[in-house]
Formats: sequence, C-alpha cells, structure tokens
Amino acid sequence: MEIKTGHLKCSSCGAPLSLPEGTLKNRIKCSFCGVENFIIDEDVIAGGMNFDLSDADIHRRVLDVISDTKYAPYDIFTESSIKKINKLIVPAYLFVSLTGIGTVTYEKGIDREVSSFSDDGHDDSYTVTDWHAMSAAISDTRDYLVAGNKDFSELFRIMFGENRAPEILKAEQLKFPKDCTEIKFDLTEGDVYGKELKALVDKTIDEKGRASIEDGHTRKVKVDGITIQKGEVRKISVAIYEVILEHKGIEYKILLSNDEKATFAENIPLDTEIQTFVEEKKAIYEEADKKAPIGMLVAIIILFIVGFITLFFLIGIVLIIIAIVLLIIYIPKAKESNAKFEEYRKAEGEYLDNFVKAKKDFINKKTALKGVLSNVSGNPDAFPVIVEEEPKETEEKAEKVKAEEKTEDAKAEEKSEETKDEANAGEKAEETK
Repeated sequence: MEIKTGHLKCSSCGAPLSLPEGTLKNRIKCSFCGVENFIIDEDVIAGGMNFDLSDADIHRRVLDVISDTKYAPYDIFTESSIKKINKLIVPAYLFVSLTGIGTVTYEKGIDREVSSFSDDGHDDSYTVTDWHAMSAAISDTRDYLVAGNKDFSELFRIMFGENRAPEILKAEQLKFPKDCTEIKFDLTEGDVYGKELKALVDKTIDEKGRASIEDGHTRKVKVDGITIQKGEVRKISVAIYEVILEHKGIEYKILLSNDEKATFAENIPLDTEIQTFVEEKKAIYEEADKKAPIGMLVAIIILFIVGFITLFFLIGIVLIIIAIVLLIIYIPKAKESNAKFEEYRKAEGEYLDNFVKAKKDFINKKTALKGVLSNVSGNPDAFPVIVEEEPKETEEKAEKVKAEEKTEDAKAEEKSEETKDEANAGEKAEETK
C-alpha cells in the first residue's frame, strides 16, 4: 500500500503522521509516542465539531428535552431509562460568508385629510389613505451548515437551521474517540445548494425583508427575486450524540451536539389520554367562544347608546328593544364560553401542576435516570436548576405584613410623641408652681 506523509500531526505529541493514500479516515498510531489518532484526510475534511459533552451535560440536556415536552407522562422521569448513547460523525457542508440578496415590495399608506362642507355649512371632512408602491433591497451574509447525508437533512434543518452555523474547529483540532460511527456523504454540494441551502436563505431574506418594513400602513408585502452569491464551501464532520431513551418498552431518540441550542427529539413519550382530555376541553371552549363573539357585545353597547340618544324618537325605542333582545341572547352564550374556558384551563392546569411536581421531586432527589448514565446520580451539574417562583399570595401576604409593621411603627411613634408631650406639660406645670 502506498504511504504518504502530510502535515497531519499527532494529537498528543505533535509529531508528523503518515497515513494510507486515498483514505478518508484511519486510525494511525504515532511512531513517536504510541498514541492512536483518529485521522480525517484534510484534503476532504476542513474542520468540524468534537464530542465535548460530559455524562452530566448529556443527562441534563436529556432532562431538559423531556421536561419541555407537552403532555409527557408523569412517570417519564422514574420509568425512563437511557439504554445507549451512540456517537455519530455526521458529514456536512459549511457555506462560509454566504450572501443572500432579495427585494421586498409593498404598498405604504399615507393618510390625508379631505375637507368638505355641505350646503348648510356642516363640516363633512374625512380621511383618505393614499397607497404608494415601495421597494427595498435586502441582503444578509452569514454561515450556513447543511447536512451532507440525506438521512440527517431534517435533523440539521431543525438543530442548526435557526441557530445557524455553530463554532467549527480546524481539522487538526478534531479528536474523535474509538467508539464513534462515521456517516458517509451521499449528497453532493449541488444537491444541498439547490434544495436545503436555498430554502434556508429564502427564509432568512424573507424574515429580514418583512422585519425591515416600518410599522404603520402597509399592505401587499412580498419578498422575491432572492439570489445567492456563493462563497467558500467546506466539507466538515459534526459530532452528534444519539441518545436512546426507553420508556415502558418503547425506544425514543434524542440527538444533541455541543451547541446548547442544537437539540432534536425524534419522538418523546406522550400521555395520549391526558392529551386527548385537555384538547377536547379546548375544542369545546373554542366552539362555545365562537357563539359569543365580542363584536356582538360591542354592537349591543352601541345600540344602547344610540337608542338613549334618540330616545324620544321611534327609532330610539326600536334600537333599545333590539339591544335588549341581543343582550338576552348574548349573556348565556358568554357565560357558557367562560365556563368552558375555565374547564379547559382547569384541565390543563391540573396536568401542568402534577407534571411540575413530578419533575421537582425527581430533580431534588438528584437520582439519575436509569441506564448508562446512572453514574451521574448526586452530581448537581447533571440536573436542571429549578427556579422557584414566589407565589403571588406570599407576595401579597408579605406586603400586608410590611403595611401592618409600618402602621405599628407609626402608632408607636405617635404614642412616643404623646408621652413626650405629657412629660413636657408636667415639666411646665412644675416650673409654674
């Protein structure tokens, strides 16, 4: 086998390394210090991300994911087990300083007063809105990270699409462990450029274009003509932790990177019974709310006002009667809507209260999830910090106590002043004698 010697260096002693020609990856033992190095050919890979999370970091991140899942079962903390953690090296394309350019077009309304007088001299002035076509160029330059394997396209879109490209290390800084699995490139630069990348840039320019429009009268807002000025493209390797979570015999996947914001849950356990119950209550409330629109109440109030103003005319009496009839129809529907809303809020509130209690009980015990990360039990870094909110009743009680203390202090001061006055009066009486 032909051997080449490049500028690759040992991760331990810095000595130059030799590797087989034409390989993407190899494990090379340093001839100087004996350390085995995980090598990625720099002609192909320009950089990436390492596996830098500790067991405590992974455990805390997993707890964050399952805690933020709506309608997760109450026993998700006590009945879940982390079965395995796979270390995946996922190929990706890093588009450096890529610029997107587009045009935002819209109509801006400018109000003007129009004066008009009737024959009897009454002022009938009114406001007219003139609409003017406007446009502006929008550009944005940033780095984009896109998966180089189609099975991870959605994962990268969710983990890095909004967060944009994370910090990328140089190739010589990459140090991958032996127990990792390399995923191969199966998407070309052209594949991701025309699909994934274009979609990300389009979204960025669209959001920036709409945000650039001044508040006020605008309509027919449209962002189009988006083009991409291609910058430097690098192939990189991204370290992804694939956490296999088991709950009652069913496995779920949670994927993490070193970037705190980059998290993806393929699926998480749900308590479908509670979810169905709460969502049914919400649907019933929304249906009842449609029958009691606020617009009807406003119409009733207006009818009453107009009716009273024109009370001495027949139309005024008719309007008041109409308003009363509408009020009779509206009040029961409004009460029904409010009652259904309270039922929905109570159902959701009970679930949240019970879930938060289960979460606090688990975290306060500092006993880790079952499975391969059970060794982090007792480590505070492996558990989220619970921020206790001061109950409103407690705040009100504290304010009341403060007010009472102030009152007592005022009374004591007043009594002290009275005592002083009495003493002064006594002194004056003695002087008089």
